[in-house]
Amino acid sequence: MKRRILRFLKWAAISFGLFLVAFLSWSAWYTGMTGRRLEARLDAIRKAGDPVSLADLAAKPIPPDTNADVVLGGVAAEVEAVQKGLMAIFPPTGRPDGPLNADAQAKVEALFRDHPRAIPRLMEAADRPDYEHAHDVSLPPTVFSSKGIELIQEHRTANRVLAAWSMLQTAQGKRDEAIATSIASLKLSAFWAREPLLTGYLVSVATTRQAMIEAERTLQAGPISDESRRRLDAELMRHDDLERYRHALRTERAFGLSAAREFSAPVFWMRGWLLNDLMLMLLDYHDEEFQRSATPFPQLAALGPPQSLRAYRHPWKLLVQLLEPAVLAARKAAETQRAAVRVLRILNALRALPADAPAPADLTTLGLPAEATIDPFTGKPLIVKKRPDGWLVYSVGPDLVDDGGTFHEAKDIGFEPVAKEAAPSQVDRPGPPPAAAR
Repeated sequence: MKRRILRFLKWAAISFGLFLVAFLSWSAWYTGMTGRRLEARLDAIRKAGDPVSLADLAAKPIPPDTNADVVLGGVAAEVEAVQKGLMAIFPPTGRPDGPLNADAQAKVEALFRDHPRAIPRLMEAADRPDYEHAHDVSLPPTVFSSKGIELIQEHRTANRVLAAWSMLQTAQGKRDEAIATSIASLKLSAFWAREPLLTGYLVSVATTRQAMIEAERTLQAGPISDESRRRLDAELMRHDDLERYRHALRTERAFGLSAAREFSAPVFWMRGWLLNDLMLMLLDYHDEEFQRSATPFPQLAALGPPQSLRAYRHPWKLLVQLLEPAVLAARKAAETQRAAVRVLRILNALRALPADAPAPADLTTLGLPAEATIDPFTGKPLIVKKRPDGWLVYSVGPDLVDDGGTFHEAKDIGFEPVAKEAAPSQVDRPGPPPAAAR
């Protein structure tokens, strides 16, 4: 009996040794093969000028006197102080629910008098020709991401302060100045869209939306000059594309590749073919998403889940699948922004028409390019209706259903007339805010 056990153990050890040799030989071959494929893919991305690691996201050196980030960093503390003051005036959000009443207007005026540098410096930053933030690309990916979130929170604060300033100018009847403030906020949002990762892009979408809301409120408050109308349209046109979304995908890919290396570093057996396969999956997934960015939004659903993920049977496939909800949310946000931009351009042009002008049968007669009149969600003209209280302009939104201009819960995307015109400085109490692109 003892001999049989020893013989069994002997052959078991021999079998295990042979299996181990075979596995290690296969692992070395497969690791080499996938490694060569991976390096070829990475080299092609590098040659295209795109980043493949966090190190590639290092800021390009630009002169300090042209960099908007230098100005923003220098005024960040004062901007934060203004935001705290707004929170005290309008708890809990720091924003009024409607037009400023006389008491709120006086408080906001006093707040900005107490912090005289905030607005001039933000306006100066918007007028700078370039923007680069010196991210510390030597940080581990998880820490890098956390630092990025701290920075974009500063961006949101600056955007809220500019929104409050625009609302105050509108209340004071300074509508051309209010439009200039909204344009400055749009310019800063364009700078912030250069931040890496999908989170940075989504915050730039949010700040762009807030700037458009304030511009819409100003347009609804009364007439503006032809020059202000022209400048607003020109700035809005810059925000009607998907290239910033694609930039976010490129930087997210570089982050994902670095995160994969960080994830596998402590586990020696993951550094070979498992890591190579994970990185190849990431590349395949992002390649497909770049291709899908050229597909009209209504057709995305018919494509189904990414084919690149179906081709793999890999233990770490779930790590790549977790990206899908965030990428879809970013694409939806990009299309919603394009719809809102086009709606606001149309509203801007409509407000220049005589009060008795009928709704135009052809929106291109407003002097806008044909593409700017098309709903990106349907490929059909955006919907314009003239009501007794003003213009109703909207897109059907991502659900592709025309809800008749229903903007709550983002059923439709657009703008509607203010229910009752009133001089904001004479309003006794805040009323309902004008429905804006939500």
